[in-house]
Amino acid sequence: ADPVGKKIQLNGQSFDVVGVYAPRLTGTDAQGSFIDNIIILPYTARRVMGGETMESFIVKAKDSESVKEATSRIQGFLKGLVDESTGGFWVDSNDQYQDYMNEQMAMISLVLGGIAAISLLVGGIGIMNIMLVTVTERTREIGIRRAIGAQRSSIVTQFLIEAAMLCGIGGIIGILLGTLGSRIAGQLLFQMTIYPAAWITLSAFSLSVALGVIFGIYPAAKAAKLQPVEALRAE
Repeated sequence: ADPVGKKIQLNGQSFDVVGVYAPRLTGTDAQGSFIDNIIILPYTARRVMGGETMESFIVKAKDSESVKEATSRIQGFLKGLVDESTGGFWVDSNDQYQDYMNEQMAMISLVLGGIAAISLLVGGIGIMNIMLVTVTERTREIGIRRAIGAQRSSIVTQFLIEAAMLCGIGGIIGILLGTLGSRIAGQLLFQMTIYPAAWITLSAFSLSVALGVIFGIYPAAKAAKLQPVEALRAE
């Protein structure tokens, strides 16, 4: 129902509803948000609501470029108005909160990036060890291939493809687990279905393959450098 023109009871006092603000958030964005849960009262209603003095003011600037100037002028005005020996004041803006949040997010991203980098390094070293073991186990095969005329580049390509496929399969498994975890977390925390963005999925898979290629270079080069005679003698 349209509430305009009707009355609302606040602290036992009756007020006329003269207008309704348009919601700032709609749909799924409004779930769990309290940004629209406000009532605006006239200045003269402060005593009715139990307050004798105003404790805070909200000032709106005409544009974002004027915020710093407005903040500076308000600070100067209040400094000449308020006796700091008996009280105090502070002036802040949304930009300050935004800057603070950006700093916090940058720090969180740095920490998470460091953890991810360490995880990738450990995983890459594991891939390298596995490929080195593979080279050792297939020494005779490499010797036979070299003896019948296989080029070193062919040996390198073979092992790089194997390392890339190994990491690619691991990346696909990780993407599936991550997607499942996102769905479960989204339903439990936000009551909504969340899927990773397509570019994140592609980036994760590409990074997995690239990791296999990078850490597979040394084992592949080691395999290509084996001498055919020595390789054929291996047990």
